[in-house]
Amino acid sequence: CLVSSDGGSTQLKAYKMMTSPHGIALVISNIKFDTLSGLSYRAGADVDENKLQELFGSKYLNYKVVLLKNLTGKQIDLAFRLVSGHEGFTYAKLHKNDREALKALSDGSNLISANHDSFVCCLLSHGKEGVVYGTD
Repeated sequence: CLVSSDGGSTQLKAYKMMTSPHGIALVISNIKFDTLSGLSYRAGADVDENKLQELFGSKYLNYKVVLLKNLTGKQIDLAFRLVSGHEGFTYAKLHKNDREALKALSDGSNLISANHDSFVCCLLSHGKEGVVYGTD
């Protein structure tokens, strides 16, 4: 129920969250950028990571939080393909460099499944309207 400033209320429809955990909360945090990119170090970003992990973790919203750090643009795309099970895309198909960066998605337990009610993704990086930058 949503209460308005005039005292009236509106009944809102809610999505039932029945599974535990409710789903995967993928946090991609880019802090360090390649020198050639011209992008600066994101000081204090670790505080944001910790707050998101606390919020979406079992203490509050009950999601399984997966943190991936310092991903290139290609690795961000690969992370979404992996976590969603996109067209049979698997960790084993990754290049060695990408496997290390996406290791948290290697065993399958951090992937979206029918046993989850929802999926959340938070991208922490430099960017501009309509664009999120990878570390490269």
